[in-house]
Amino acid sequence: MDNQYTERVIARAEREDDYRSLLLTDPGKAIADEFGIEVPDTIKIRVLEEGADEVVLVLPAKTGPGALSEDELASAAGGDFFGPWYHEAMQYTR
Repeated sequence: MDNQYTERVIARAEREDDYRSLLLTDPGKAIADEFGIEVPDTIKIRVLEEGADEVVLVLPAKTGPGALSEDELASAAGGDFFGPWYHEAMQYTR
């Protein structure tokens, strides 16, 4: 798994309070601003801030009609922050 994207976002959020606030209130805009890409409206991004006394556990979607493909599931399970739509968009911005 390539963590460079998540590490970059987290590092900026730790340095800049305004960016952290934007990431929590409008994650799509924060991601778009950081990487210079447009996040599709069909992508839902949720950012959670762990408290000192809690752990956030993310469950994958249930399988069935409309479930993620094997590639999408592997990406989600591997923790790929952006998924295939981001990597496809990034090939046009280089």
